[in-house]
Amino acid sequence: MISGVSGAVVTLLGVMVGGAVTNRSQRLHWLRDKRIEACAELLRESTSMQIRLHQLWNRGEAADWTAWNQALAMIWLIGTPDVRTEAKRVDRLFWLCRERIKRGQIVGEQAWSEVRDEMELARRDLINAARHEMFSSKDFVDDVPVGRPSLSEVAKLFDSTTGQSAADDAQQAEAQ
Repeated sequence: MISGVSGAVVTLLGVMVGGAVTNRSQRLHWLRDKRIEACAELLRESTSMQIRLHQLWNRGEAADWTAWNQALAMIWLIGTPDVRTEAKRVDRLFWLCRERIKRGQIVGEQAWSEVRDEMELARRDLINAARHEMFSSKDFVDDVPVGRPSLSEVAKLFDSTTGQSAADDAQQAEAQ
């Protein structure tokens, strides 16, 4: 009888421990999935926010911060410390950019380009923090998440194209 009772107790303990381990594993998996979703949403909104700031600078269109602030709130709810730190850095740059635009301190394409590049570097660091925390990735990206050429590269490409086109036009005019 003692062996039967002890067998039942051991079986019950095994079921309870197994249930607790499974429950914990499911909660951790759920949290990881939610963190990935929150990071992805924050990155989407950071892109949109940067575009809205450009529209504010370029056309004076007011930027709506609602979606960005909601994405930040979710990061503060479930994000890891490193991701929150980088998200806060991006948010700070957005606010500073808005204030500089409102005060007329960002004048010309070169000035906007510098501000934009700083925001994109902060977004890159946010991506690296998210990759490290969510996937334990040791592979960090070292470039910004856009393939935009620099202003000097654009000027070089299009100025040389314009210059070549003008030379071709002059040759054609002489030939006629």
